[in-house]
Amino acid sequence: MGHTLPVERIGVRELDQNTSQVLGLDRLVAAGRAVAPTNGGPVPLPPKLGDQNEDVAATLAAGRAEERW
Repeated sequence: MGHTLPVERIGVRELDQNTSQVLGLDRLVAAGRAVAPTNGGPVPLPPKLGDQNEDVAATLAAGRAEERW
């Protein structure tokens, strides 16, 4: 059986406005357990399902190539 730790409840607004403090990102990065994000801003939405103007395979391949470097 695994160990269950108590979890603090945090509201969506608090999480949205203070994400790094809530998640302790700086501490995790310093400990080598996480990598700080390199891009800022919103996460792009995926292509719309069935959009004939979007080459989904090419978009995925480009994203994967970018992640590796």
